[in-house]
Amino acid sequence: MKRTLVFLPAKIRGKLEQVFESFISGFAIAKYPGQFVMIIITSYIIQGLYLVLMYIPFYAFDAMANHSLNFGSAAILLVVSTVAFAVPTPSGFGTYHSFTSFTLTQLYHIDSVTALSYSILTHEVGVLLTMVIGLYYFFRDHIRVTENRGGW
Repeated sequence: MKRTLVFLPAKIRGKLEQVFESFISGFAIAKYPGQFVMIIITSYIIQGLYLVLMYIPFYAFDAMANHSLNFGSAAILLVVSTVAFAVPTPSGFGTYHSFTSFTLTQLYHIDSVTALSYSILTHEVGVLLTMVIGLYYFFRDHIRVTENRGGW
């Protein structure tokens, strides 16, 4: 890695090396094969919770409750929304809403206003839950912003 970045300025090269080392350190779990089962179990639990968070709002809208949407429908929306989050935009703003509402209108024949409302609701609930949980751990672990200013 160090040899391939030699052409970059030292400051940028140092940051990229730091990012790469941090990325590689994430694979340290491979030293403990016994942890793989727990990783798989927690991954399934997390995905299951995401699925439930996509399913429950079906009942928040009368227009959607009449379309017999089920866990399969929620799973399809979860896959579509995951692809939308993979598009490089800040926190999925715009792509999540357009991908999700497009899928609801085209695949399940939900009217566009209800589909967009669903996408806004589910996205904002996800953002708020992430913020609340993040703030909880921020204060619980006594994290200081001045110690965590990353960036380039």
